[in-house]
Amino acid sequence: MKQDRIELRASQKERERLLEAAMFTGVTLSGFLRQAALEKSDCILKNRDAIALSDRDRDLFLEALENPPKPNTRLQKAFRSYQKRKREVSTSSSSVRSSKPGIKKTQPVVHKVR
Repeated sequence: MKQDRIELRASQKERERLLEAAMFTGVTLSGFLRQAALEKSDCILKNRDAIALSDRDRDLFLEALENPPKPNTRLQKAFRSYQKRKREVSTSSSSVRSSKPGIKKTQPVVHKVR
């Protein structure tokens, strides 16, 4: 059930034009505006999430995926450091008890930012 309300200010000419388009498509003005706004939102978000590459950059990217370079010393060191920290956290979190009964302490959740 739709409960939230969104208000829109428009000139009389804009309202008449929107109402005419809504009537032509056989939906209410509210339904027309909702559908148009959702379609535009989908388009904007789809473009936001897309990566546009030149032909050269696309080829370089695909080549790196198909034939990744060997890890250098810094990457190997970073990986070993990560593995060590991961082991330390897993051993220390297993011995930690929550102050609230029935609640387990867990690792923090990290979300990717787009």
